[in-house]
Amino acid sequence: MNYIYGVYNSCLDGNENQLIESSISNVSFSQKKHLKTEQIITGNLSNRTPQLIEYKNWIINCYARLDYTDEIIALLDFKNYNTKDISNELIIAKAYEKWGKDCVDFLIGEFVFAIWDKQEKEWFIAKDHLGSTGVYYTYQNNQFVFASSLQPFVKLKLANNVNEIYFVGILATWRPKDGESIYKKIFHLPPGHFITFKNNRLQKNRYWFPENTSTLNLKNSNDYVEGLLDYYQKAIDTKLKPEDRYGIMLSGGLDSSSALALMAKSNNFNSFPIQAFTYQMPIQNKDHLVGKHNFINELFFAQQTTQYLGNIEHHVVNGEKYSVLEGIEKMLEINQMPFHGVMNAFWILEINNYIQQHGIRAVISAQGGNATVSWAGLKDPENVQNWFKGKTSFSRLIKRNGRIFLNWLQSYQSQFNPVIAKNIIQRNETEIYEILNSDDFKHIKNQSIKSRLNILKPHYTTHGQIKQDMGMYFNFDILDPTRDKKLIEFCLSVPNEQFRNKNQDRVLIRTACKNLLPETVRLNPKRGVQYYDVIRKTQQILPELESLINELKTHKEINEYLNLNSCSNIIKELKNNPNYKETNRCGKILLAGIAFGLFLKKHLHHN
Repeated sequence: MNYIYGVYNSCLDGNENQLIESSISNVSFSQKKHLKTEQIITGNLSNRTPQLIEYKNWIINCYARLDYTDEIIALLDFKNYNTKDISNELIIAKAYEKWGKDCVDFLIGEFVFAIWDKQEKEWFIAKDHLGSTGVYYTYQNNQFVFASSLQPFVKLKLANNVNEIYFVGILATWRPKDGESIYKKIFHLPPGHFITFKNNRLQKNRYWFPENTSTLNLKNSNDYVEGLLDYYQKAIDTKLKPEDRYGIMLSGGLDSSSALALMAKSNNFNSFPIQAFTYQMPIQNKDHLVGKHNFINELFFAQQTTQYLGNIEHHVVNGEKYSVLEGIEKMLEINQMPFHGVMNAFWILEINNYIQQHGIRAVISAQGGNATVSWAGLKDPENVQNWFKGKTSFSRLIKRNGRIFLNWLQSYQSQFNPVIAKNIIQRNETEIYEILNSDDFKHIKNQSIKSRLNILKPHYTTHGQIKQDMGMYFNFDILDPTRDKKLIEFCLSVPNEQFRNKNQDRVLIRTACKNLLPETVRLNPKRGVQYYDVIRKTQQILPELESLINELKTHKEINEYLNLNSCSNIIKELKNNPNYKETNRCGKILLAGIAFGLFLKKHLHHN
């Protein structure tokens, strides 16, 4: 992956690139390139080839791994070029030359790029649709800065204050405001957006609107199945480049299993055996804890798939390399901010570490599948719509009884200190009320499309940024064909009844995978859960966690943010009566509280 950054300042001192590059201490790069004019410095860091070029009147700086390149090359002027000389950054330059800012409507794949127009004195920065990329930016003190991670903003003394609304929102799983980050005045560029900066004016624009997808009406169900297979196979094929060695994160579910099956079929894949990596919890016979609709033993189904397909080299990790605390500390180092999913940090790190050790340069993931290829379908879309219209709907409850709802929120039993939370809510009551009462897709009548968009969050999710941070740290690209733009739009266009019938959910992918996957996997009605080992892992280091909580309590500023006594209470419960049913509370209160406490401690140290 490539790290990009840039600084605009009418009074550059020439040391900005050194400050920025020295701040990125958690990743090492073998190749560095930067360009400078009177007003800007921009740089590209990589372990491959820096994607930073000058083309005519522009400087193009990017991380780009474009898909469907044959299609866009055919639309551009490459008559005098050899195919081997057509780089991703040159395609972006040519596209910008032809279409200007509308070039984003033609580019597909993993990309985030910045173009400096020397004549217009303008930055144009764009992010892909839902790829594993990200960029932060700010405009403060007559200085515009963008970078692939948060570290440079801390180094340049621009990340001075924690964004309380964002902080609380992560803990309470609210929807954050578009583009905000954990720091005030530091923003992340959402998917499907671009920004311009000119004459000290910053403007953000959204260019992709998947909610406008029209319903596709085909003759019969088989046509939808063939359509899914066609789009899905092409999404896989375009990700596979001959210069890379690939691996895949394989669970026991339909998403990654179907991706592996199509990967094995691809004419673009020539590096057999395929390297597949699976996490298996070292606890067994616990399926009764996760309910009748879920399962724990991912390895059983993953092995069924690899044995059925053949020519797969299957690697299994058990999550023992890192403790839960080491997992939290390492993830904070990688992402530079608190994060969701603290319960999974230890095994996610181990599997990524194992992938890196095997020399994999690009990893196929299928995390977008739940809202695309393997969408379950709604049981009764009309009833979902009627519920939202009903008098007792959640949105109406907020509208009619906003004060009651906010009072409930203030006493919410989470790891956030209830007293401080009350003060924060009082200070920001209007903004919180608007966030809780917002519905970005309220104009959409098709509830099946609306439900999937609420999963994908295409206009504000930070999923790509998190994946980019992880890939950069472990030095491989993370690619998700189930988040391919064309595939997403096709899946959204498919009517709900093609995904579910009276007897079965996820009908479309199950039908498409007939003869591609073993029946035990294809027809498995359950979903895997991967966090139920967290109780055992937490118990292993309870004294260490207790000592850490007590140490965090000595910091007055941290204690004002976090109700650390609630963390201590959970430690007592785990000592006296360890119970797997307390898994969620262990993760969402104790471990999340520790993650946020460690973040605050580091933030206070820098400030």
